[in-house]
Amino acid sequence: MIEAYVRSLDAAIGDRLPADVKAQRLREAEGHLRTSAAELNQSEAVRRYGPARGVANAMVRVHRGYATASTWRLSLPLVVGAILCYLIQFPLISLWIHIGETERAFVYQAWLFAALYWLQFIARVAQTRRWLVSSILVWHFGLAILATCLFHPSGVRYLLGSGFLLSMVRAGIFYLGTNALTLGVTTLADRRRVRPA
Repeated sequence: MIEAYVRSLDAAIGDRLPADVKAQRLREAEGHLRTSAAELNQSEAVRRYGPARGVANAMVRVHRGYATASTWRLSLPLVVGAILCYLIQFPLISLWIHIGETERAFVYQAWLFAALYWLQFIARVAQTRRWLVSSILVWHFGLAILATCLFHPSGVRYLLGSGFLLSMVRAGIFYLGTNALTLGVTTLADRRRVRPA
């Protein structure tokens, strides 16, 4: 029973850890299981230790520092991603404006930006298994204020109006819902059984 679990854990880790670190983690897991099995039984020891996929993912996150790093550092790549998404859209916007579809250009810009950024946020939460809402909202507010001051026709007046506040409320709901849903889905995925290699 324990040997089969360790093989499943080995398969779940795959090549996500260096070979020496992986071997050490597998030895530690087997030692812990055998110690527990001396007091309980192998089946109960394995059950209490947790699903192999979830344990493997936790080991990888600890090794990469996701478990202890600040959410500010973990969410920083999303800020870089947001800027890159914005830059990617410029050729598309220019094309729409060139053919006389200025209004449509900015509608498509907003949806494209949202879709690209949404996928980045989901990927980062799934990767780190962390609650990134607080830090990313601060980044979001800062970038939104900067972009509005630089590019919006009304500038500061828009920031003081209800439109900007409403957009920030929508952003908060979006981040809360997406973060919670992603953590829920990844938690369920961690419980799936892993077939040993």
